[in-house]
Amino acid sequence: PELRRQMGEVAVRAARAVDYKGAGTVEFLFEETEDGARYYFLEMNTRLQVEHPVTEAITERDLVWDMIRVAAGEPLGYTQDDVGIRG
Repeated sequence: PELRRQMGEVAVRAARAVDYKGAGTVEFLFEETEDGARYYFLEMNTRLQVEHPVTEAITERDLVWDMIRVAAGEPLGYTQDDVGIRG
């Protein structure tokens, strides 16, 4: 949970660094070593990825609907703090 929280903070910082507003994903490479787990930033996607159903399942958010609403000029309707992970 602590490592996941750290990765989430990095994802939020990446989005804020480019003033991104909307639904998207940030991808990391993950490595487990004898010294512990490490992660490396890979990319930020401002479009849906093929894996989006997994994200939707564990966050209980409909990313397609969110992206349509934002594209129509409506607010996203929630903050990063509102997004939980279950699974």
